[in-house]
Amino acid sequence: MLSKGLLLEDIRTDEILEMHRIMSRYADLPMDLADASLVVVAERLRLRKVFTLDRHFRLYHPRHLRHFEIVP
Repeated sequence: MLSKGLLLEDIRTDEILEMHRIMSRYADLPMDLADASLVVVAERLRLRKVFTLDRHFRLYHPRHLRHFEIVP
């Protein structure tokens, strides 16, 4: 759903295992469930740009990009 520039997406059941896999891959970084959910949805939608205040998010490497463009 698109509303005033925000995209709201549900986490699909099949993405829960992927979130667990991503969290395991980045276990040495401060990745939490919210970070993993943002990564899996961004990968599914092939998003380049994500909004987050977490500086460490730059360290995550999605499958479809070398790195995310972080906003702000």
